[in-house]
Amino acid sequence: MQKGIRRLTCLLPREEPSNNARSQQESARKYRWTRVTHDPISKSPPATTPWQPGVLQRFPWGGLLALLASLTSIIASSVTLALSNERPQSEWSLSPSVVLAICSTVGVASLHYAKSEAATLSWWISALQGGTIADLHRQWAVSTGIWSTLRFWRHFSRNSLATLGVTLCFVVAPLLQRASSVDSRPFAHPTTVSLAAATTDANFNTAMPMGSGWSAEYAPVVFMASNDGRAIKNLSDGAEYLGCPGTLTHRRCNITTGLVEYPVTIANHSLSLRSPEPQTFPFYPFAPWSVAGISAAAKYILNSSITLELSVLGYNSSLGPFVTQWDADFDGRLAADYIDAAKSNSNSCAMNITDPTEKVLSGLHELFLRTGLAAGQAKPVHIQTIDAEETIETLVYVAKYEYLIGAIVIMVLGIGSVAVSFHGWWQLGRPVSMSPVETANAFDSSLMRDEALSNASLDTLLKTVGERQIKYGVVQEKDDPVLRLGDPDVVVAPAKGECFR
Repeated sequence: MQKGIRRLTCLLPREEPSNNARSQQESARKYRWTRVTHDPISKSPPATTPWQPGVLQRFPWGGLLALLASLTSIIASSVTLALSNERPQSEWSLSPSVVLAICSTVGVASLHYAKSEAATLSWWISALQGGTIADLHRQWAVSTGIWSTLRFWRHFSRNSLATLGVTLCFVVAPLLQRASSVDSRPFAHPTTVSLAAATTDANFNTAMPMGSGWSAEYAPVVFMASNDGRAIKNLSDGAEYLGCPGTLTHRRCNITTGLVEYPVTIANHSLSLRSPEPQTFPFYPFAPWSVAGISAAAKYILNSSITLELSVLGYNSSLGPFVTQWDADFDGRLAADYIDAAKSNSNSCAMNITDPTEKVLSGLHELFLRTGLAAGQAKPVHIQTIDAEETIETLVYVAKYEYLIGAIVIMVLGIGSVAVSFHGWWQLGRPVSMSPVETANAFDSSLMRDEALSNASLDTLLKTVGERQIKYGVVQEKDDPVLRLGDPDVVVAPAKGECFR
């Protein structure tokens, strides 16, 4: 033998010669081994295919990569939910529900492919290990669907476990769809705001010293001087003056800034409020905001008071005052509008004043609206750009991890059940499939007989006998007709009611 040349040697069975028909049937089971040598230098194909088992030679790359794809899909689903939780819809061009649907489809489809590969390996391993024809049939049947698995529950196998696990994985897709939902949240994010605000007080020419606490020295400042000779009176709640009872009612309202919607009517370039009660939107806690300018304008427009003074026309030391009259002093625009003249008497202290609260609030809303409109059209001065945090009501994705955990558990169980079915792949000596062509060859079908084909792969079988014409029908075997696959030239179509053995 030349150096560097390897020769492949296999042992093939050869039938012994016989002299009569009976001895031929007996000799069909008797063989002697013949040595066949293949020289790689020769251009002719090998006479046979060797049996080559092993871990790496027969490693099921396709099936195990499909299991890895299924595991990757459930990891991708978990990452998608974690990244989208409490995040605005605007940040996702492709919604998480679509991503989860893609992941579940890829994962379940990969698991189905892996289960198909594992079922094929498991069937051939069972055939290699030996058993009855019924055992092989059940191994194949349970891999086709859940119904056969339940039917043959007494013969539970690794293929049965894989079928149950993969069937259960059909609920993974709806679970992942429920794992992501949409809700509204007040979402805060940093931003910059341009405000018309001066850095220091402007347009002043003097200052008032201010100190912290009561120990500072203050210069006396006269804000208003009055010397009209009127007596100072204490108007307390429920006070009585010279036997004339009266009730002074106080109403306090807390007016804060907020976002409201005013119903208005615009006619002939004139705007008016249709309702004094605006629609108030949900209130969010804002930092204190100064409305000193609004407050000053409101005081000027709405601040009013009524002062009642008793005029004494005569006085007797024993009888006291006689011929009294009440004088009313009005201050402000609203004061005179709210005296109930029908129930009032200038000669008595019975002065009835109606509640002006509704009018005051309506005036404030009018002032707020018109001030806001004017401010929006005014040219800002002292513009500053400051950092701020904007809070808006927005739609965000919300993750429901309980559904994700359920999908993960089911998917992992399915992957584990399929992985078990790959056990023993190293015992096989060639690539296998569940093609009818290959299984027919394994069952020594008369249609598949050819020399050197007993250990041929599916591709080799198709190249050798793939073009052979066959037909299913009636074949005359000895004295009785049978249904078989055979040569179309000798096969006859079966007739209705015809019996076969």
